[in-house]
Amino acid sequence: MSKAKMIKDKKIFVGFTNLELEGIPLPIFIPFGFFPITKKATSGIIMPTYGEERMRGFNLRGGGYYIYINDYIDMNITGDIYTNGSWGLQYATQYRKRYKFNGNLNFTISKNYVSEKGLPDYQESSDWSVRWTHTQDGKANPYSSFSASVDMSSANNNYYNANTVDGIANQRKQSSISWSKKWPESPFSLSGSFNHSQNSRDSSIAITLPNLSLRMTQIYPFRKKGKSGEMKWYDNIGVSYSAELRNSIQTKEDKLFKSSFERDWSNGFKHNIPISLQFKIAKDVTFTPSLNYNGYLNLKTIEKIWIPDTSANGGQFITRDVPGLNYSHDYSASGSIGYTPTIYGMFMFKPGCKVVAIRHMIRPSISASYTPAIKPLGNYKKSYFDGEKEVEYDIHEGLTYRPNTTGGKQSGSISFSLDNNVEMKVRNDKDTTGDEEFKKVKLLESFRLSTSYNPFADSMNFSNISISARTKILNNKVDLNFSGTIDPYAIDTNNVRYNKYHGKLGRLTNATISTNFSFSADNGQNKEKKNDLVGGFYDDYMDFDVPWNISISYNFTYSRPSPYRSPTISQIVNFSGDLSLTPKWKINFQSGYDIKNKEVTSTSFGVTRDLHCWEMTFNCMPFGQHQSYNFEIHVRSSLLRDLKLTKRDSWYDRRL
Repeated sequence: MSKAKMIKDKKIFVGFTNLELEGIPLPIFIPFGFFPITKKATSGIIMPTYGEERMRGFNLRGGGYYIYINDYIDMNITGDIYTNGSWGLQYATQYRKRYKFNGNLNFTISKNYVSEKGLPDYQESSDWSVRWTHTQDGKANPYSSFSASVDMSSANNNYYNANTVDGIANQRKQSSISWSKKWPESPFSLSGSFNHSQNSRDSSIAITLPNLSLRMTQIYPFRKKGKSGEMKWYDNIGVSYSAELRNSIQTKEDKLFKSSFERDWSNGFKHNIPISLQFKIAKDVTFTPSLNYNGYLNLKTIEKIWIPDTSANGGQFITRDVPGLNYSHDYSASGSIGYTPTIYGMFMFKPGCKVVAIRHMIRPSISASYTPAIKPLGNYKKSYFDGEKEVEYDIHEGLTYRPNTTGGKQSGSISFSLDNNVEMKVRNDKDTTGDEEFKKVKLLESFRLSTSYNPFADSMNFSNISISARTKILNNKVDLNFSGTIDPYAIDTNNVRYNKYHGKLGRLTNATISTNFSFSADNGQNKEKKNDLVGGFYDDYMDFDVPWNISISYNFTYSRPSPYRSPTISQIVNFSGDLSLTPKWKINFQSGYDIKNKEVTSTSFGVTRDLHCWEMTFNCMPFGQHQSYNFEIHVRSSLLRDLKLTKRDSWYDRRL
């Protein structure tokens, strides 16, 4: 600076100023400058960024004004403008009250013109989006909560206005606003929610408003307060209650606000009363019978009318809605029994051996359930086929809540699972105090097999066999995971399963093997200490004290649903890391290799240079669909964040 004047804690004025890097003057200068340095937040101008698109032309994006309201809330009003006439406006606000709540609201509107009128590729689109996130602090109210996560937009909004790969690819949006209330020393709780989902690909939208639920946790009506001693069997009879009211619609975006409540919206009420009893028959053996009652209330039913026809078809059914309250119900009974022991096996080594013992723990589990056949409670209405053949149909077909009218078939299953854990106890040679003479080493964290058998199925009674295993090796630095599915039944040349066992072990239809590990110069020993120094935001800082860090993962997937088809195999290696060449130079990278296709996956690397009060960054994706680079020199201080020099070539500017 040629000259400067500072008013403490208020502002700085500077005269002619040019940029120097490491003592080297550069031909970058400003004739004068004014920088506020007040400790309080203040309103101010937000500088735009520039770019160029093939279809919308040159542009200025993100320029506008920041409005400071108070310490609890602020606002951003920004805009975009393009040389072909396209424009956009964005409104954003953040709010926070400590120990109460925090959130942010974003609203955007835009008008996009692609190409020019009269040309075959000309497009015109009016778009909007609303994003709102609200989180209540857990300490605010232990008996009531409110949260919101809203993401709604027009169908083409992400295509024209998103500035990330994930944003453009996101064709599905979901929203949820929920509220809950519970009463202390009471089993009752009440909750309500608004839910929304949409698919931008076909402009379909689904909304549920409201969705109210009342719950009563399980109570034991036959237990006396303050009762001591052994309980009777009826003391374990538990009763609970739940009720739900729902109103929803599935339609297209352009038809949503033209919909009719009676014709297009689906609604109804349902309540449920389950009664259960649990008691032990013997050690590790539990028997659980239950009875379940459901009641349904709908604002309409349906009626099917047979319309005769003189053509060859003979006629057809016409379905129409019949307004009016309708209450229906059903009930079911079931019983289950489970046996879940824990078995230990121990192998002891000779005294003086480094390995003291190996323990094998087995957790078998066998459970059986049965639901008897119960006749439905008359939820049908009859119609007549051409005056001769009687046809039965459900008057609740297609409604939000409908009773069970399947005819009350008996059902049941027998489930098996077996979980294994193997640990080794070894002497700790590093212990000199005697407090930690031994340490445990997990040889196999888990090896699990599970399947089930349906005795009431006509054929193919066994389900697929699921296998999973996991463990850690090399002092817990490397994770190993495996999962797979075995189909016990054979398959014919038409790829149809039939009731015959495939060999002794069945067919392996899919399998996944994955491993990942990471290493650094200090093996992460100083991360916790550094995290405390920066207030828990260690991952947001560039750590120049660690000379190197690398992470590698490997994923192998195998899929072969049919032995008459070739298996599908995928092998991908991903790696990322960073390297400090000097205390002020840092290189980071991320890439991978697809072994099957013999090609490199998405690759990026970056360079960061610490320039004392300045910082230089260079990030590049050298090849692929999103090939781009970004070079920037900026002031590290947040007060002077807009003082920067940028040069970039972004896939975002060239994607149209």
